[in-house]
Amino acid sequence: MHPLDKMQGEEEATSELIGKEGNDMKRMSSAFAAIVVALTAITIGACTQSEDSATNETTTTESVVTTTTQPPTTTAPATTTIVQETTTTEAVPAVEVPGPGEPWDLLFIRNSIYLSEKVPELYAQLAEDALGIEIRLLDAGGLDPRYAWQVLAQLQNESHPPLGDAARQAEIIVVYGDPEDSGPNHSETVIDDEFENCFYGAQADPQPPVLSTVEEWQPYRDYLDAIYAEIWALREGTPTVLLATDVHNPGLSNWQRDRNLDSACTAYWASWSDLVREAAEHNGATMVSVFELLNGPDGSLDPLELGYTGGSKTHWATTNEVGSEMVADALAAAGFEPTTQP
Repeated sequence: MHPLDKMQGEEEATSELIGKEGNDMKRMSSAFAAIVVALTAITIGACTQSEDSATNETTTTESVVTTTTQPPTTTAPATTTIVQETTTTEAVPAVEVPGPGEPWDLLFIRNSIYLSEKVPELYAQLAEDALGIEIRLLDAGGLDPRYAWQVLAQLQNESHPPLGDAARQAEIIVVYGDPEDSGPNHSETVIDDEFENCFYGAQADPQPPVLSTVEEWQPYRDYLDAIYAEIWALREGTPTVLLATDVHNPGLSNWQRDRNLDSACTAYWASWSDLVREAAEHNGATMVSVFELLNGPDGSLDPLELGYTGGSKTHWATTNEVGSEMVADALAAAGFEPTTQP
């Protein structure tokens, strides 16, 4: 067969096949159109019958969406509530001024090595007798040294036990703070060395203290001023019976005289006492000098020899019953007239 005849035969076969496929496609299109019409009718009928149900479903869906969009509104009040709770927790209680005949609070800050617990107890009783009201005592004694920097931190509620709230509510406050570790970051100063030479007589070779200069005492004075400023801030200008104390020199007869330290240590103690007095007077407190009371006006008397300190139940440097009564009486003699910040 000629190639051209063969190609013509193939083209005729292809045309016949295409014609058949076209007819098939027409039949399929007609069937598909019929199916679409039937499905549309069914869908319209179903929608008509369940119109109410569809409406409810739509409403429910809208409710869910509405709830989903609410959290920003709900979250805002929750955040506000948390802030209010935090503010309430950190809120400072107002200073309560007692009415006539109501109890007063007494905050007594002391170093228990020097003053026994009998001192604040006796003083509180004397205050009750003088004022004719109940005195609620908070004795901040304990075994801690009561460094001045530590007292300041306690008043700021940054050291244990915190004393800020107690000072805020106390109508009577007795202030004390040791001068040790008054340097930057509570470091030792020259004052510490001199104090140890006078107080710790068990040292192998204690040296007579060199009288510290005003500049060397200044860091300690700064702490005392800060203590008073904190107290007055806590009291918010409310009149307060504010007293300041120093401490006695307990070691004259124990070792200071034997080692020729007594003269230098007496001068050291006197300069310490003078600075406490200056800070008290500058900040509106009344000074009660335990040093002058138990060591005498010139500091030459020894309280242990006189029977003011020591005994079977106390440290040799701590006031016994006699010495404690003397100190409590001196505090009461200073009076109970409230003063304000100068």
